[in-house]
Amino acid sequence: PGSVCVRKTQDTLEIRRTIMFYQIADIFYSVKGEGLYTGFPMSFIRLAGCNKKCDFCDTNYKAVMMEDEHFLVNEVKKFPSRRVVITGGEPLAQDLHALMMALRMEGFLIHLETNASLALPTINFDWIAASPKDLMVMPSTMDKAHEIKIVYGTPYWGAVSYTHLTLPTNYSV
Repeated sequence: PGSVCVRKTQDTLEIRRTIMFYQIADIFYSVKGEGLYTGFPMSFIRLAGCNKKCDFCDTNYKAVMMEDEHFLVNEVKKFPSRRVVITGGEPLAQDLHALMMALRMEGFLIHLETNASLALPTINFDWIAASPKDLMVMPSTMDKAHEIKIVYGTPYWGAVSYTHLTLPTNYSV
């Protein structure tokens, strides 16, 4: 699997082996705005697409670019933080192995924000924030979450809160 990526820069023609292309909505640098890491500066890779399509969501999930893992790593290397949040959309809807391996090789700590409805890849994240939107979640994903975020006022927030806050897991809330 994989392909060859040819990218023309100002002065050179770069050729490299690429394992995966990702649908990207945005890449940016900011402080974390919620959860235990609130206030920490981090790089964000917002992947496009989501399997939920919640009517209350305000995120634009349309891909504005298709880029390989090398491009994404080079983009976040421009920012001063060594922490990268992979968010979405629903990031687990895309195969994250190549991106995670490329980030790990550069020494990044990887945070994941997920709706917890899909299985986690076998490679470990440094921090997982699960934000279930309904009761359709993967128990294995919820069990590995370090924190859960529940959007107050969404259609299932009460049932999600009751169901997931009473599980004997390693959450910090």
